[in-house]
Amino acid sequence: MSAYAALILAWPAKWFYQALSLVMGLIAIILLNMMRLGGLAVLYTTGNYGLFKYVNHHDLFNIIVVVAAFLMFVIHIKYSASKKVDSAA
Repeated sequence: MSAYAALILAWPAKWFYQALSLVMGLIAIILLNMMRLGGLAVLYTTGNYGLFKYVNHHDLFNIIVVVAAFLMFVIHIKYSASKKVDSAA
């Protein structure tokens, strides 16, 4: 989450768009983590692991979050590129 926040804050854009992208992105990352934990809880309570027994869910989650953060950053760049930034602000 801190890497995503650093990317958003380092990109030159208006503060409103930075704050909006930061809040929306952090909420999306937190929701992804909640879905991971919920999925693990369902797998644990049902005992139906299957192939997931041999999958490292932590590394898989990290890969998914990095890809999602990159895509959200690309969306932020495309959206904020059309808006001009005042150098005096």
